[in-house]
Parts: sequence; structure tokens; C-alpha cells
Amino acid sequence: MRTHARLLVPVVVAAVVLSGCSDPRSTIDAGHVIDTYAQANIPVSGIRDDSASLCANPAPCVQVVRTDQLTVWRFATREDAVTYATDADDAHVSDFIVLEFASSGLTPAQRRDAASMVDSMHTSD
Repeated sequence: MRTHARLLVPVVVAAVVLSGCSDPRSTIDAGHVIDTYAQANIPVSGIRDDSASLCANPAPCVQVVRTDQLTVWRFATREDAVTYATDADDAHVSDFIVLEFASSGLTPAQRRDAASMVDSMHTSD
């Protein structure tokens, strides 16, 4: 009986670990990020979903929502987000999300608030 228990434990542990491999932050909706900013009185005007034109192959993005003040990019992987942000002029990376700030429209405090808010966002399985 003990032999079966020893064999079963690694299988159960592996199943639990593998079931948790999907990161719920990978599904944060860029539109939800913009809505959250609007509710917090961070200016977001001229909202438009440009995913169809900006995430066409071979771009690795999944979703793009633009405003006059900033653009919210969602990428398939954290690595893609970091790679994109490296080439951006003024960007903040938060896992799969990149905030790309326009040259004007938000104060430094509003930019910090926007970055802090997206950093604290999560979704549940």
C-alpha cells in the first residue's frame, strides 16, 4: 500500500502544478483597463479598439485599445510585452500589459496612478 501512495503523490503534485500554469493576468482586457481609469478620473478620451489593424500578423499583440492619452497593449507573452516596451518612448510594463503614454495628456502623477492600477489588476480563474 505504501508503494502506491509514494507513486501517487508525484502524480497529484504534477497535476496541481500543471493546472495552475495558466496566468489569469494574461486575460486582462485592455478595454477593462481603460474603463478602470475612467472610473478613477484618469483622463481617457477618444477611445478606440485598434486590435484589428495593429495586431495583424506578425505582431505578437493580442489586443490594443488607444486613447488620446495612452495606449493599452496586451501581448500573448510577458516576453513579447517587454520586447515591445523596450522600443517604446514612454511605456510601463505590467506582465502581459504595456501602457504606452502619449507625449501629453496625463500628468506625471496620473501616469504613476495608471501604472499602479494596472499593476494591481488581476483576474480569477
